Amino acid sequence: MLTTAILAWLHVFSAMMWLGGSITFGFVIAPGMAKLSQAGSAEFFLKIAPRVVRFFEITSGMTVLFGALLAYVGISNGDFPGLAWGTSWGVAISVGIALGLTSFLVGLAMVGPSLKRVVAIIGEMQSGEQQGSQEKLGKALKRTRISATADVFLLILALVFMIAAGFY
Repeated sequence: MLTTAILAWLHVFSAMMWLGGSITFGFVIAPGMAKLSQAGSAEFFLKIAPRVVRFFEITSGMTVLFGALLAYVGISNGDFPGLAWGTSWGVAISVGIALGLTSFLVGLAMVGPSLKRVVAIIGEMQSGEQQGSQEKLGKALKRTRISATADVFLLILALVFMIAAGFY
């Protein structure tokens, strides 16, 4: 029981950092960057984006790790009824897990690489390679914006289903 409680707290805490960071970056920082000059936005991106990517890799990884451990220990100890689709809890938690894992994979496969691509293009532009860079940057920023927004909504839906499971 104590192990389950500790894992639950670690899972929830890391998920709060992941979702809170995603919402802050997606709905506050990124739109605010559009109001900066091109030079200011480029400098900000070069300095902040690599740290943002690392933050999300760590917090999302911790969330998935602690969630998997929590599910294993909770089911093994009998603290959780399992992932059976025959119960409301099983359905809600299973959908939450599926959405959370999908968000994790979207972040690893799309959001992180897109942010890294934006940083690389800005670096190229600052080193003097201007040919086609503006167009590449626009495409990379659009891909980042779309994938990050989808990721945030997947996380919010995962949260809704996991909270709903707590009421069954």
